[in-house]
Amino acid sequence: MRLCRVAWFLLAPLSLGGCAERQFPEWRVLPLTLEGAWESAPAVVIGDVRSVAPLGVQEIKVTPRFVSPSIKHIYWCEGEFRAHSAVKGRLPRTGKKYIWASVRPGCDLYRYAPPRDERPITRAWFIREEGDYVRPVADGGSFYFVTFYANWEPSSDIDPQARFARLLLTPSARDTSLRDFATGFESGASTACFILGRERCVELIRPLAALGDPELRRAACDFLRLQYQEGCAR
Repeated sequence: MRLCRVAWFLLAPLSLGGCAERQFPEWRVLPLTLEGAWESAPAVVIGDVRSVAPLGVQEIKVTPRFVSPSIKHIYWCEGEFRAHSAVKGRLPRTGKKYIWASVRPGCDLYRYAPPRDERPITRAWFIREEGDYVRPVADGGSFYFVTFYANWEPSSDIDPQARFARLLLTPSARDTSLRDFATGFESGASTACFILGRERCVELIRPLAALGDPELRRAACDFLRLQYQEGCAR
């Protein structure tokens, strides 16, 4: 017996032979940096996606820009979106599903998470709302979320955008070592500085150069020099 699960959306009808016609959202592919995802997202919220399940497979008949022509199918997934704090914009209505498409089967949102990490985890999601659903800014080429190894206290008096930016510049909240933090330093620093502004950003980056790791010092000093024509020393 062949079973077909039907999901009704507003866009992109798709016929799967022998089944009722399905409709999926538009598959959006955009090459966005972390800063680009922050700017493009109508909302950035703290939360998680649970109870993830496959939604369907779509055949790609016209290859979008930025996508390899070898990609012939995409895999749609859904999950329960649970958000408790807004960093930017507003929280979506409770009960909305999070829906996304991947070029890989499996619906594994967290496949790059470090194994057996016992630190607290906070995820900040870059989202938009599309009808009754929560969607990533882009299904491919962008960031779905950024992970912090720290608690997020909703009742804090600190501006949430400033807290987000400061976590991007906190080595212990981003990586397991200073050297690892240095590897992706420019991406986080650019986003943090976009939010905080030049003066505050320079104040926070200079001490990072003095933490004793040569790679981090090089990354921090190069960033200040190239972005702001500033040195590491006051």
